Amino acid sequence: MNIKKKYYMWSMILIAFVFLVWGIFYYYLTELIQKNTQLQLNNTGNQIMKDLGDEFYNMEQITFTLSQSEMVKAFVSEDSVKEYYLRAQPINEMILGMISNESMIGSVITYNKEGVFYRFLGEQGNTECDKIYYMIRDKESPEHLVIKTKDKRLIGYGSGIYNINNNRIGAVVVLLDEEAILTRLDEYNQPDTLHISVAAKNEIVISDTKELMGKDIQDVRKNAYYYAKKHMGITPFSILVTADIGYLESSKFYFTVAALITGIALVSLLLIFGFAMRKYFFKPMIRVLESVEHLDLEKTPGSLSYIGSEEFDKLVIKLNEMLRKIDTKNKNIQEAMLLVKNTEIKRQKAIILSLKKQINAHFTVNMLNLIRILVTKKELERAVDLCDGLSMLVRYAHDEDEFINIWDEFYILQSYINIMNIRYNNKFEVNFDLDDRLMDYKMPRMLLQPIVENAVVHGYSNFKNKCLIDISAKVEADKISIHIRDEGEGLSEELFSELKLRMENSASEPESTGGIEKVAMININRRIGYYYGDEYGLVLKNVIPHGLEVDIIIGKVPKCNVDV
Repeated sequence: MNIKKKYYMWSMILIAFVFLVWGIFYYYLTELIQKNTQLQLNNTGNQIMKDLGDEFYNMEQITFTLSQSEMVKAFVSEDSVKEYYLRAQPINEMILGMISNESMIGSVITYNKEGVFYRFLGEQGNTECDKIYYMIRDKESPEHLVIKTKDKRLIGYGSGIYNINNNRIGAVVVLLDEEAILTRLDEYNQPDTLHISVAAKNEIVISDTKELMGKDIQDVRKNAYYYAKKHMGITPFSILVTADIGYLESSKFYFTVAALITGIALVSLLLIFGFAMRKYFFKPMIRVLESVEHLDLEKTPGSLSYIGSEEFDKLVIKLNEMLRKIDTKNKNIQEAMLLVKNTEIKRQKAIILSLKKQINAHFTVNMLNLIRILVTKKELERAVDLCDGLSMLVRYAHDEDEFINIWDEFYILQSYINIMNIRYNNKFEVNFDLDDRLMDYKMPRMLLQPIVENAVVHGYSNFKNKCLIDISAKVEADKISIHIRDEGEGLSEELFSELKLRMENSASEPESTGGIEKVAMININRRIGYYYGDEYGLVLKNVIPHGLEVDIIIGKVPKCNVDV
């Protein structure tokens, strides 16, 4: 895909991404508006129910206080007309003390058991007061009342007054002025889609919305977007706050209009920005990039052509200067890399030469003498096996290939162990546990034989009985692990610490030559680090009570540039 196509593709992706973010933002804000609307309704509803609830609780408190007052009980039980009116004065003062100036309570009336009433508060006529008595005289529990007068409508409830023998001796009625309630509701200045109502016996008796008057509250609940209800103590009244679906839709409508206007403005800005960027930035940049694409940095870089734009021509000048510097640095780096490569090749050859010296003339002479002894003793089959093993080891040690199939490396190791068993009269018992997948991989030559030789020559040098060596190897996710364990003498703490420290610093340590106990392990660790990286190498562990474990960790493929 050329640069122009990439530009248009990424421009479309950018526009799509912006609209996706805008759509998510729109959806999120819509949900947020709905949640905030719900929260606002809850707060408004709670405040309304608290304010109205205070009035109804006050009505309940007055009714309860009067029905339980001994003074009121004596008042409704009084037979003397004179005493009856004398007893009314302190009760009237008590009632006025419980009613504030802003209260919506319109009437307070008491009745004795014959229906004789005393109107402490209110302007109801005698007929209306008698009507109220007939509505409550046979009711044992508080009952809601709806009273219509000539110019107003009252709601309230009555409660019986009982003597010490629990005999009903009268009743008290407290009424709220509907007009005062509606005036209070108007003070909230709520929208037309929010409704506040008072219900009794599941029927709405007062509402700021005429259409809801007389409706069942279950029907109102089914058709409401928001519904909140609070029962007022022991009174038969409940306060309802409901909202139509239009309460939310109006907010959504204005937000949708604003969002569409914002979207159109966003599209316009993106188009203007896109055209400006294309003309003044991307087209000159594309010309620069096309010139860069034709450069061959591996050869003479050359130079870029001028674009015709003052800003980008300055960039071209700087790029041409940088290309000349890159060309000079590339030449210097190539010369340095060649020098480093030659140095590293010499270093690796020195390491391999050090390892090959382990199968030296002295070892060969010893094996030839052993062959002569076996022939003299007429042990020709063992002599032939020893000759075959020695021949294989010599060819293996002098092969110029750096890498060998892992399976073949273990085969050579088995040959070496066979030679040692012939030499030491089957002293060594070696157990192999190898992963079949190892035959698909290669490893650096002469990694394992020096480690096993260390166990044979040094670890078991003073042992007369059977000497056990366990060798296992497996292919893991990103590495190959080889485990070699013997039960020989192991390493002293001093030697183990020294060897571990030198192995950790093997990359910076000068080339090591000499005995197998230190030098071979250090050189093997260095070789693994060279081929696979510093995260691979040898891990040593002294075995308790005696012995040594060596873990060889190599990669599946070498990181350096070698033929495998």
